[in-house]
Amino acid sequence: MGKKPKRLPVPVASHGKLDKEIIRRVVAKHKSSIQYCYESELLRSPTLAGKVAVKFVIGTSGDVTSAELASSTIRSLVVEECVVARVKKMVFPKPEGGIVIVTYPWVFRTDGDSTAPGEPEVAPPPAFAGILGTVKTGCGDPGPIGAPRVTMRADGEDVGSSACAKLEAFRSCYVIELAADARTEGRTELAFSVGAGGKVTKSKVKSSTHGRPALDACYLRVLRSVKFGSVPAPSDRTMTLDATPYATAK
Repeated sequence: MGKKPKRLPVPVASHGKLDKEIIRRVVAKHKSSIQYCYESELLRSPTLAGKVAVKFVIGTSGDVTSAELASSTIRSLVVEECVVARVKKMVFPKPEGGIVIVTYPWVFRTDGDSTAPGEPEVAPPPAFAGILGTVKTGCGDPGPIGAPRVTMRADGEDVGSSACAKLEAFRSCYVIELAADARTEGRTELAFSVGAGGKVTKSKVKSSTHGRPALDACYLRVLRSVKFGSVPAPSDRTMTLDATPYATAK
């Protein structure tokens, strides 16, 4: 079997505060499941090796609100998707003062592979990172002045109230894109259908103005995770998300 993934430094873009050693300890608890992602594929491809880095957001509750592949050299979609899925299940202590964005790398090697891992490349946090406050979950609340803002409108209170519970996850999608391009802002309109059990059965991007397909894809993933309550089914609805990098005074 392959060696355990080597621990690399944990780069953190902190909008809130969470000690890096705490992050390492939580990740270490999941080392067996992460290693399984690699070793299950190693049986099919004995020379498989490489580095997988995952960027994820730790929400104010300590749950991972979103996770995505940051970079990879392993050339295995199965391993990459497995590692991202394991990261999404991690639960951390509640950060102080807001969300925390982490890029965590794993290096996977076979016993005969002596290639030394390189240092992970991490984009610097956006210029506003030092003044972000606690992410609030009210759909009409812009949050602290200077913080990224995502506001949501949906058809009917029956839909809007359920989607509001995921507002922090929608905002996490936007914060990740801001880290890549601080100029990102605009509107996304989503069209979706709710089935009899309250689950989203169909969803698509109806229109978008910010030019960031990854942001729209993240919005869709969050929408599909919403469990709607007393919604007449089948029900076709729309949702609009407006994202701006800096909230201003009301």
